[in-house]
Amino acid sequence: MGERFIPGTNPAWGRELPEDMDNSLVDKNGYSYDNGYNFDEFDEEAEEEVEKKDEQPKDSTETLDNNKIAEKIRDIIIYTGTFVDANELYQKYPPKLDQPTAEPHVTAVFRPQDDAQLHLGDLGAEVRITPIGYANNGMNEGILVKCESDDQNIQTVLDGIRVPHITLSCSEDGNPVDTGKLEFELFDEPDKKEEIKGYYGIFVGGRKNSIIKSTEELLDYEEEMKNEAPRPILGVTLDNAIVRDRSDNSHFHPEGGFTMEKLDRALSRIDTKNRGGVMKEIITFDEVIGDTNCVEIDESDDVVMVYRKNRAGMTPMVKNRTSEPCNSVTLILAKDRKMPDDKNYVLITGYIGSGAPREPWDKNIDSEEERQESEGFWAKHALLYNEDLIDWDRTSKEDVA
Repeated sequence: MGERFIPGTNPAWGRELPEDMDNSLVDKNGYSYDNGYNFDEFDEEAEEEVEKKDEQPKDSTETLDNNKIAEKIRDIIIYTGTFVDANELYQKYPPKLDQPTAEPHVTAVFRPQDDAQLHLGDLGAEVRITPIGYANNGMNEGILVKCESDDQNIQTVLDGIRVPHITLSCSEDGNPVDTGKLEFELFDEPDKKEEIKGYYGIFVGGRKNSIIKSTEELLDYEEEMKNEAPRPILGVTLDNAIVRDRSDNSHFHPEGGFTMEKLDRALSRIDTKNRGGVMKEIITFDEVIGDTNCVEIDESDDVVMVYRKNRAGMTPMVKNRTSEPCNSVTLILAKDRKMPDDKNYVLITGYIGSGAPREPWDKNIDSEEERQESEGFWAKHALLYNEDLIDWDRTSKEDVA
């Protein structure tokens, strides 16, 4: 028998009936839900009571439902924060660098992992924002702010923000995550600065209207997500594009110490400019980011040809070499065809290294010049031998012995 729910409720709310009950106003967890309509036994008085109930603040039971919904869409919640109207903000503080922030905000919690960090019952709560300082180092521009709310839950969240600020703009080399590190110059009389009105919300990935500021919007979004295959978000780019993993097979390469945290850092430095097609980005860090497993080879090396998993052709692997320190990451992104809205991308591949051309058998090679470049590169380079990457259904162990 499939799941059964309290009559008159949305299955997304999770109001599943006890196993031995066909009809009930109490779910299997002991929480009740009676809106006067459950069994079609309502009258005018009951209808009036429902309307009065809808006008009242949400109770803890409804918060539980919201948290269940949030758990289903946890991987697409990027951060919580206080959002402001860009036009109002930029009239008072015109951006001075090349790239104004599209959705100006004060970040509260990045990638919340706990329902208690979301405060879903407080979505849309008003926040008063007072600018108290300013900074611009040529790469990042922002204002230091003081945030206040009559909602005590949200005020607790605001009090926990270490450096409350709003990124106004960045240069091509800037990154919004670095604005909080600026040395802000405090205003002489911050209390006299005009307040900016904001509201508490959550920023999610996967659609144009990415800010959710009410429980109703959260329910609508959960409904939208039902038909989507569960594809984890890997990170967010400099211009707030959402990058997901491939749904069929991931080509993220964790070899050489390439972690999800490092991938997230690399993605945050890419400005997609909403480009279409396939884009290849090489991100260089000031420090060693890991070890590359693609090394230059010569005739003295022990090289074998193998089929890698999820690859159409054979790849050279070298058995007598070790990885080499590297400060670069190569990422290849493409527009997400399953989510055609603006700023949705898929990670085609990602690895530590300064970039390698497609292998000669790759069907995406579209010119003889590119094929010759590929053949020349892979004649002098190979990946480190790794049995975990080999497709043994197509590769003979005798050939690599």
